[in-house]
Amino acid sequence: MAYYVSSVATIIILKMAKFILATVSILTSSEDNTPLDDVSTLSAIKTEERPQGVIMIDNYTLNSIGTMLSIFDDVIRRYETNKKVIKDVDDELNDIEHVIEFANIDAVERLKVYAEYKEARQRRRELKNENNRLRPFYKLLQENEDFRHKLTRVSSQVKDKTRAQHNKGYEARVRGDLINKYLE
Repeated sequence: MAYYVSSVATIIILKMAKFILATVSILTSSEDNTPLDDVSTLSAIKTEERPQGVIMIDNYTLNSIGTMLSIFDDVIRRYETNKKVIKDVDDELNDIEHVIEFANIDAVERLKVYAEYKEARQRRRELKNENNRLRPFYKLLQENEDFRHKLTRVSSQVKDKTRAQHNKGYEARVRGDLINKYLE
């Protein structure tokens, strides 16, 4: 059963990435083929105006991938932080329980200790509930950690190549006079 769930999760992640790259990145801007700068430009593009077979990874796509990676990292960080805080709250509850067990305190102080105990239990429950909601996604990301690293690496490579293409120039092989006259 666990193998089946893991396989299905992997397929879902791969299809999600493929969908993002296939649908959003096929978009080209205008005739000058400059990358899209915002989402509003997206709706202005008509499908029939796009050249067939031309794929352009634009700023919107890179930002979407960046957002997706950020969400992945946030889920992992939040889940692991919650686990540590739950451990700290458990230790706090243990201390309070020992005070209740061993301290000789009056009724007013006992109510104060009880209020602290109740507040700590409520904080612990909120953290546990949040981790219960995050756990399926966390496990999915842990099982497919290489996908996240590959997506990060590919996104970085695309950004580097885009920068390199933007700064690209031409160096004359023979006719430097023409290049200097018309291209500089």
